[in-house]
Amino acid sequence: MENASGSTEFHFVFTVSADEDKFYRKIVAEGLKGLIDDWIVRGIPLLSFLIIIIPVGIAAYRDSLASSAPYVSELSFAAAWAGAILAKVWGTRRLNDEVFKRLRSGKITWEASFDDQLVVFKAGEIESRLPWTAISAVQAVGSIVVFWLDLRGGFYLPVRLLADTNSRDAFVAWASQRAQNNAAERTPSVSHFAHE
Repeated sequence: MENASGSTEFHFVFTVSADEDKFYRKIVAEGLKGLIDDWIVRGIPLLSFLIIIIPVGIAAYRDSLASSAPYVSELSFAAAWAGAILAKVWGTRRLNDEVFKRLRSGKITWEASFDDQLVVFKAGEIESRLPWTAISAVQAVGSIVVFWLDLRGGFYLPVRLLADTNSRDAFVAWASQRAQNNAAERTPSVSHFAHE
C-alpha cells in the first residue's frame, strides 16, 4: 500500500505454526546440502567398511574365522550405518520440535513492517531493523515467503498473510526489487542464496 509521501509500506501481525517452521528449516537444509563434501558423507563410511571387511575377509580366507564372518560383518556394518542415519534424522527432528516448543515460537506474536528503506521484525520486546542491503534475496516457496540474509537462512512470512496468489506475487516482486536495488551497497559478507 502507498502512503501520502508516495512510498510503499506493508505491516503484518502474525504467529507461526509448527508446520511453517518445519518447512522453513527444510528449505534451509536443502539449500545447504550442496555445500556438504561427498567425501565426508560417502567416503568415510566406505573407508570404515573396508577397514572392517578386509581383515575379516583375509582371516576367513585363511580359515581363522568361520566362512560366514565376512557376511555377518557386512550385515552388522550396514545395520549400524542405517541405525546411525535414522538416529541423526530422528534426533534432529526431535531437537527442532523441542526448540520450537521451548522458544514458544508458535505463541509469540510477530510484527513485520516493510517500507522502501527498512525491514523491521519484532517479537515481543525484541526488535530487529534491517536495511534492504541486508537482504540477499526474496522468494515465495510453498507456504512461506523467505527473506534470505545469507546461506544459513534469514526470516520468513507465512503466505496466508497475503490475500491471494496475486497479492503474494506483487509483494514478492516489490520486496525483490528493493533487495536488488540495494545489491550494489550489499556488504561482501552477505551472499545471495542460490535457491531460485
